[in-house]
Amino acid sequence: MGAYEKAFKRNIGVLTATEQRKLRKSHVAICGLGGLGGITLQMLLRAGVGNFTIADGDRFEISNFNRQVLANYKTLGKKKAKVAAEFARGINKGAKMRKIERFIYEGNVANFVKNADVVVDCLDNPISRIILSRECKRRKIPFVFGSAARTCGMCSVFEGMDFESVLALPTRGKSVRQTREMLKNYPKGMPILGVVPAMIGNINAMQAIAVLLGKPRVRAPHFIFFNAFSKEPFCVRKI
Repeated sequence: MGAYEKAFKRNIGVLTATEQRKLRKSHVAICGLGGLGGITLQMLLRAGVGNFTIADGDRFEISNFNRQVLANYKTLGKKKAKVAAEFARGINKGAKMRKIERFIYEGNVANFVKNADVVVDCLDNPISRIILSRECKRRKIPFVFGSAARTCGMCSVFEGMDFESVLALPTRGKSVRQTREMLKNYPKGMPILGVVPAMIGNINAMQAIAVLLGKPRVRAPHFIFFNAFSKEPFCVRKI
């Protein structure tokens, strides 16, 4: 039994050996490596996914500490994509990591999604999110959307449905330039409790695994909703 099989043998019984081999061969693209993306990456690594493209143009800062699992005093000031790639090698030395140390925009989105079996959106930038969702729809790549703010979060899988139409966004049909203009005053740095992106990041990973293995999942226009301080913290509803 090799190192990979030893590392992920506790998956077997929940997954079949064939499904585990499929995860090893699968390619996941994760955009954003902060509160959502760090957890999503970690759980997909621990599931045994073998190929990743990761992208983030940011560096870690101390204000990330309340919610981002890769943020600590040792990584302070370092590029998130570089830290994430090094972190990945500490869990699965055989995982192939392609990192893009830039934010996603219309000039690099095609390269980012190249060869991906599923794309996971862990962004807090609405413009990049819209550009990414459009590219995934154009290429017919499953798009896992996760979002978190304050004490609430949501997640769904877009497979053929239009992201902007489902969420009734005013950017529908607009050019990237028009979209930037419309969203230039979008609020940044909203308050958030760390357990919320951690929870949504785990759900992102769960949904991505379901896509890769052909398991049941929650697809748009239905969403998984999470509310940290509710007597019923989880629900699935149609938008």
